[in-house]
Amino acid sequence: DATKNTITYTITITNTGQETLNGLIVKDLVPTNTEYVEDSIQPQDNPNINEMLVNDSPQWIVNGLVAGESIDVSFQVKVKALEVEDDRLIENTATAKLPDDTKEKESNTVTHEQKLSYEVHKTSDVTNNTVVDGDDIITYTITVTNTGHETLNGVIVNDPIPNHVEVLEATVSNTLSEQTVYDTHVQWVVNGVTVDEPVTLTLKVKVKP
Repeated sequence: DATKNTITYTITITNTGQETLNGLIVKDLVPTNTEYVEDSIQPQDNPNINEMLVNDSPQWIVNGLVAGESIDVSFQVKVKALEVEDDRLIENTATAKLPDDTKEKESNTVTHEQKLSYEVHKTSDVTNNTVVDGDDIITYTITVTNTGHETLNGVIVNDPIPNHVEVLEATVSNTLSEQTVYDTHVQWVVNGVTVDEPVTLTLKVKVKP
């Protein structure tokens, strides 16, 4: 189960044999690029299960699991922030081992894809394909909208400067971003784009006579 930047992992342990299981050690390493959510290990009130953290990863010792029965254990992790250019997979596999076993049994692997998602939309305060005159002012507006689940940083937006105009001003709506005006284009490095708050970039130009 994945909700925004928190993932709940649930491990179902089933006794497929004919005798009651005791001392079954279940381990689940916290995946890379995540961190354990404090006090999320479950269950915490089952007398047949001893839950603990070993090297910051959950571990359970299960006793009294009779033949044909199942029991669930679970924990949560928080996914660490992702850089713009660094899409990645988060993979998790649990293991189980009885005291006399020589090898651990592995569960299926649960995989989540972590990637950033955003949209860029450009408009103008002058209707598209309208005839303009010398000294007319045109303001271009670019909106960067976060369509994912986590804050965007380091989004580079380039906007070529049209022919036959001079740049009057380039701005950005938040203080975490910055813009640079070059001879041929304007570049913004956009940071701090939250899910609920798009960032607006503007380029104001004057048509040359």
